Amino acid sequence: ADGKAVVVGRFTQFAGMTRNRVARVNPDGSLDDTFDPGLGADGPVYAAALQPDGKVVIGGAFTSGGNFHRVGAATRSGLARFSSTGALEPEFAPGLGTATIETLTLQSGGEILVGGSFTVSGWKNLARLRPDGMLDATFAPAFTPDGAVRFLALLADGRIIVGGAFYTNPPVVRLQSNGVLDLTFSAPLLRWTASQVRAVAVQHCAHVLVGGALALSNRAPRVALIRLRPDGSVDEEFAPGLADGSVHALSVAPDGRVLAGGLFTDFNGARRHGLVRLNSDPPETPVILAQPERQDVVAGRPARFTVQAADCPTFQWQFNGVDIPGATNATLVLPNPRSTNAGAYRVLVRTLRGFTLSDSAELTVGPERWRPGSVSRDFYPALAATNSVTAWAVFPDGGMVLGLRSTNAWGRLDYEVALLDAGGNRDNRPGRGCRLDDRVQTFAVAPDGRVYAGGYFTNVNGIRRRSLVRLDAYGAPDLTYSAASVLPVNTLAVQPDGKLIVGTLSLTRRTTNQLTDYPFTYWLDGEPWALALQPDGGVLVGGSFMSLSGMTFPRLARITAQGLRDSTFNPGTGPNGVVQALALTASGQVLIGGAFTSYDGRPGQ
Repeated sequence: ADGKAVVVGRFTQFAGMTRNRVARVNPDGSLDDTFDPGLGADGPVYAAALQPDGKVVIGGAFTSGGNFHRVGAATRSGLARFSSTGALEPEFAPGLGTATIETLTLQSGGEILVGGSFTVSGWKNLARLRPDGMLDATFAPAFTPDGAVRFLALLADGRIIVGGAFYTNPPVVRLQSNGVLDLTFSAPLLRWTASQVRAVAVQHCAHVLVGGALALSNRAPRVALIRLRPDGSVDEEFAPGLADGSVHALSVAPDGRVLAGGLFTDFNGARRHGLVRLNSDPPETPVILAQPERQDVVAGRPARFTVQAADCPTFQWQFNGVDIPGATNATLVLPNPRSTNAGAYRVLVRTLRGFTLSDSAELTVGPERWRPGSVSRDFYPALAATNSVTAWAVFPDGGMVLGLRSTNAWGRLDYEVALLDAGGNRDNRPGRGCRLDDRVQTFAVAPDGRVYAGGYFTNVNGIRRRSLVRLDAYGAPDLTYSAASVLPVNTLAVQPDGKLIVGTLSLTRRTTNQLTDYPFTYWLDGEPWALALQPDGGVLVGGSFMSLSGMTFPRLARITAQGLRDSTFNPGTGPNGVVQALALTASGQVLIGGAFTSYDGRPGQ
């Protein structure tokens, strides 16, 4: 990603500096002195691979044919790994015996494929190492190379191209990602005695370029470069012509053009000394083998669209002509479609040679079939699996504001406020929602649509807000509201006139201009956990308290519309445990919930 390159070979100096057979260069070709391999390798290095974390794996051998047995001051047999700074990794010490490593490559899971001349623990000339350098016993190729493996390349689907000096097998074979021989690939090249493969490379994700001095039959002249189709047959459309020598190196550019290097001075009649660039294939519309099909589903039941196309393309699904973010696979699954998802779906199929749009496939979403108490499939909150909800409130339009808690990749807790629409879709646009340093315990929605949040936090989006904050319609902190609470806020309620009731270890009321309404101030001997507003302006409060400013109210009390303790409200001995939730029925009856098993001496839970 930084444009630097690792160079290996037989050299002992680079740009006037001692570098024994391995060096790293900057994008301008100068030596990168931040990568210092020390004494380096004491024999030639034939192959290198760069890991995503910047570590460098090298493989090689002595000029005499033996192994490079030392890297720096440590003993290594054909294979070693350096850190991103060039320090030898002592824990990476594969036991490959007297190995000569001629090629290596990395698989997507971090495994290291190595090829060369070696025999160890049942593997011959080809093996796979785990990321820690240990031999991978799950890689057991039925194909055992009877000669040196000199080239390895990976296809886009993870399959492996293996090339080398084989005597009883074609010099190029294909394996599945687990090492099983792929019998659907058969290259017509003659064996090593006639065809000398010097280089392989992958083009268009499934075609294989083969360079060297290649014989396709006993009578045909040797050619320097061919291309094999996905089934292994020779691609006659690729016609680079003849060269007066052999190709020893191949590289494919992102646009599909090919760089070939080797021992030649003439390539298809053009004077080229050892290096030639070949054009890519002409533009061509990708071939769609199977179009996506119409889907008719009931709301909440999965819908699946699939496309099949040739030549390993990329995909971008669209809904009503607009790209769907992240929908870049051959299959598009809508796990919980709703009426808003009904419409036209199609996919843009693109290769290096061109692009095309698939046919449009309609999705119809029928009404949900439900019964009382069943889970509504028309509401599918788009939350991460690690999210837990600490508080919520519902807007008049059916949307919601949520307080979320989650565990991040470092094992620490994150807290945030999120907005959902009536269908459960999260508003992820910039500036929507906010982050806090601790949890939200309660919300209350004001008549003007703004939201009050209370809890255990002291910081909201980097702004000092202790236990109480007002959020605007976008879920961001309202900078014009600076009222705070010394104690954590357990419960909130907004009265029709906009006044805010705050429950901590007391009950207080704030006016719309943020002042404390002192006549409405009550001290409790426990915590209030729930508030409910009655149609006549009365306020119900439940919690763990036993009295309200000196008057006995065991865990449940009422304050009149005038702000007075309602002595006519008599819960008796009340519930025998904390009240955590309150609600009113249409007829005015009070529902209470919490950690209790009886009310006024009568069983109930």
